[in-house]
Amino acid sequence: KGSNALLARAWSPGWRNADKSLAAFINGPLIEYSVNRKKADGATTSLLSPHLHFGELSVRKVFHLVRMKQLLWINEGNKAGEESCNLFLRSI
Repeated sequence: KGSNALLARAWSPGWRNADKSLAAFINGPLIEYSVNRKKADGATTSLLSPHLHFGELSVRKVFHLVRMKQLLWINEGNKAGEESCNLFLRSI
């Protein structure tokens, strides 16, 4: 399959879908990002690149929401979550 067909399966355009994708990543795969960050399959990446590229999502918004999740995990004593946030924020 061409890259456009594969992209269509993983990306739904629009800011509402961008917000849904961000929330799904923050409340799902982000916690294991430190362990899975080197894997390239869709289950372990944020899938936010097209939303960022086309301006449907700002880097500032991503940074702010991930940082808020990181502070929550710090308060809960979740070291793995804290480290995952650090690594993800460095990657963006």
